[in-house]
Amino acid sequence: MTSLDKSTNSTLQKIIDEIEEKSPGLSVVAASPCCYSFTQTLATVKISESRRLTVLEEIILRAGLELNPTPTEAELGKVLGLDNLFINSVTAKLKNLEMLENTEDLTIKLTTIGKQFYQKGYIPQKAKTEEIYSIFNPLTGNITFSISPYEKKKTEDINNLFEFIIAEPKTIDLSALSLIDIQDLTRESGLTLHIPENDKFISSFTFDTDSEIINDVIYVLFIYDIIENNYSFIVKNNTKLLTNFSNLLTSLYLDDKIDIEKLFKLSSKELDSKKRNIIEQKNQEVEERLNQIRNQVVAFAKNSRENPSVKEKVSLKNPYNIVLLRDRFIRQVFLDTLKSAQNYVIIYSPWISEKVIDNEFIQILKNLVKKDVSILIGHGISRYENQENREISPNLIAELQSIKTPEGLPGIQLVWLGNSHAKEVIVDGKIHLCGSHNWLSYRGDKFPRGETVYKVTIPDQVKQAYNYYAEKFTNHTNEKWKYAIEKKDLALAVDILCIWDTLHIEENIIIEKIAQANYVALIPYWLKLIRKKLRLKSIRLESLCLNNTFLLISSFGEVNKNHNLVKEEYSLLLNSIPSHKRKELIIKLAEN
Repeated sequence: MTSLDKSTNSTLQKIIDEIEEKSPGLSVVAASPCCYSFTQTLATVKISESRRLTVLEEIILRAGLELNPTPTEAELGKVLGLDNLFINSVTAKLKNLEMLENTEDLTIKLTTIGKQFYQKGYIPQKAKTEEIYSIFNPLTGNITFSISPYEKKKTEDINNLFEFIIAEPKTIDLSALSLIDIQDLTRESGLTLHIPENDKFISSFTFDTDSEIINDVIYVLFIYDIIENNYSFIVKNNTKLLTNFSNLLTSLYLDDKIDIEKLFKLSSKELDSKKRNIIEQKNQEVEERLNQIRNQVVAFAKNSRENPSVKEKVSLKNPYNIVLLRDRFIRQVFLDTLKSAQNYVIIYSPWISEKVIDNEFIQILKNLVKKDVSILIGHGISRYENQENREISPNLIAELQSIKTPEGLPGIQLVWLGNSHAKEVIVDGKIHLCGSHNWLSYRGDKFPRGETVYKVTIPDQVKQAYNYYAEKFTNHTNEKWKYAIEKKDLALAVDILCIWDTLHIEENIIIEKIAQANYVALIPYWLKLIRKKLRLKSIRLESLCLNNTFLLISSFGEVNKNHNLVKEEYSLLLNSIPSHKRKELIIKLAEN
């Protein structure tokens, strides 16, 4: 089945749509549900939780661990001057909790779990028993654990994956697994049975002697990556990505051990045809806009050739048109367009080079930021950032990051978006430059190589380009926001605030996000942004967002409210308001 096959079932089609939507550089060439078999075995594990060791318990365990030769219980009692019955009662409790082994000569010997607990200074409480299920995949050789057993599924009408691959099924001897293996595997499987940092341990385990063969349904997708120009596999169980399974099938494919033609009923000729079609449709949304622009240029050229007066009428009476630029003329028009910006500049360029972002270009950027123009630069061509083969110079990144607004905010946001060949510039929602010119990695004015660019001033088409990149930057920031808050990455969080400001994300939405994040370090930077908005008159004193900003500060309590940076920015914000208006505002805030 392919991504265009109308008979593809709804689950598979949903997976295909999700892959192609989230990763524009990936295309699903073929896809099929398959069944495969795995082994399921019931396991019983004992879970031990803990309390602090008593002084005597610690002495006994330490003696068994550190003294050489290891003393017997009687010898230790004699050294400590304690009655044997007392020592024996404590060691019996430790043995019952599986901290000490039952030795024939009554020497004190710690178990594995005993050593783990001793290092923590804790002792396990009475163990609880849990039943879990081991899942062994004979294809990947991986073993995982699940709290619930897998249900058997009907797979009679679905192709068995093993029929299409050349690989020896792997086997496993469950009896060879150690306690540490079980502890690690259950954690890797996402089970909360063994959490040493919370003093919760799996202390022992047993497997049933009988195992069950389970058939399951997976979705196998054959992927073409237009950026890397290669094929790979993605395997999913419903919506869950099976990473090891995906990597294994990709490896088998590269070793010619998968029969693609039989698996997907797809000949090599059909595969090549699909690849050509995908390449022709790369970055389809961008290409459609470019094609629309090209068609208009062709139509206008044809019309003006047949009627010479048309060209003059269009240029005089209709400022909204398309101009075709070539080679050495491109750079100067690009720079002039940047200099004309009043509100914002958005640039997408696959690569960025110091040869292009030279002193002249840096000065243009500084001048733009000085006059309150926001600048977003998106870049990247590879699907993953760590696969980019042309890194941006650290010195250039530092220089761009040093350009600040009058309020001290980052004036330029340099964002890796990746996975795109597009080369586009959008200025103030009025001008759109697009074509084959790499804006930030190729000058073009010294060694022309046949580049063409369209300068578009037709409002609807400029808006289409803006909406496309606004969505890309917004999706990127939504993902990075979670990371910035979780890792307390202040620089990243501030950049995101500035991007949202450039994209005119509603202020009260941003305030709500800051409040939910409970990240007081962001407050000074939000106050800087509000001060900038008041200075530029993009918000009014009576606006709801100003009121909500002061409420946000109050919500963090007295300690945070008196944070030095917050106090400083709070004062600067109030002082930026005319004195007669400031008094009115303070009274209004007090009333609210």
